[in-house]
Amino acid sequence: PSTVNTIGSNAFYNCTGLRQVYVDGLVSTLGLDIFKGCNYDMLNVFGKPGGELDSYCSENSIAFNSGTYWGCFIVEYDAGEDGYYVTGLVEHFCNTSHKYLTIPTSVFDDKPVVGIAAGAFENQNVVSVTISTSTQIDEFTIGAKAFGGCSRLSDIYLFPGIYEGDD
Repeated sequence: PSTVNTIGSNAFYNCTGLRQVYVDGLVSTLGLDIFKGCNYDMLNVFGKPGGELDSYCSENSIAFNSGTYWGCFIVEYDAGEDGYYVTGLVEHFCNTSHKYLTIPTSVFDDKPVVGIAAGAFENQNVVSVTISTSTQIDEFTIGAKAFGGCSRLSDIYLFPGIYEGDD
């Protein structure tokens, strides 16, 4: 949740199997040694650049935003009768050059995402797309040319719930 603003001292002490931590929002207060005893060589922390967590990782040689981060793309949505449709990419604010896009199952007060509009990501530099649909919906639609012209697109992950796509 974006409401996590404090991580206490030794919060993940000796979590030697910890590989990825995702934090949506800026953490304003960090305790000491929050990842003490973790395997720093295997740990990757994802979050918004420029905050305390970013600084902590830099000071402790922990990878920050290296690879895929599920929340570093800001996409546009339009309300439909059954839920929201993704209509395009607004911004990519992560400090890396990856283009791994994850479409969330719900937005705005847990209203389901029910589709991707025609041409939503046309000619974008997207490399990978993960679409995981909500159990609240019966059908998920991918519009015509939703990813048309994405010449770098190499991986598409469609999780249960994908029923149809427009030509």
